[in-house]
Amino acid sequence: MITIGETPFRKPDWVIDYYNNFPFDKIINQLENSPLELYYHIRANNAEHEAWKEFSEYFKIIYAAGGIVKDQYGKILIIKRHGKFDLPKGKVEEFENLKEAALREVYEECGISTCVLVSDQPIITYHTYTIDTHRVLKKTHWFLMKTNHEPDKLIPQTEEGITEVFWVDPSELKTIFTNTYPNIRDLLQQVS
Repeated sequence: MITIGETPFRKPDWVIDYYNNFPFDKIINQLENSPLELYYHIRANNAEHEAWKEFSEYFKIIYAAGGIVKDQYGKILIIKRHGKFDLPKGKVEEFENLKEAALREVYEECGISTCVLVSDQPIITYHTYTIDTHRVLKKTHWFLMKTNHEPDKLIPQTEEGITEVFWVDPSELKTIFTNTYPNIRDLLQQVS
């Protein structure tokens, strides 16, 4: 994981001061090839924009939106996609705004059409992956949502690799943390 800014949001493995022509390629290669989950914080005091611009040049950027959905009992909606616990999200379609995309993805991936946005301000996360030999940086806009959807009426979108959709009490979230992505774990800890 890489964060760029003044202060890391949790204890990093490495803190490195940013400078022009920073060797982001070396750090990205280390992260891609390490069997361990590493966390680099690039301290970019008063140069966050420049550091971010330089970092993002190594990737194709894809925009996505998703939902952090709570039911009437305060439980959080979780999906299991390709064997990992996750939250409903997906690419923003052409001519679609972020809020519409987030609501659509929750409906398509979980069968819930009764979500209401709790906030217009999304929480933004980033994650990287590779398609063929091309690096991709996915910028996901997460919207807090609520619903009164019946718990037994959830429908996983199996064609997207989703095998389970279920509700988890915030006090039990730790049970899924060993089989989820670091940014999903951090996001769930932030909102629960």
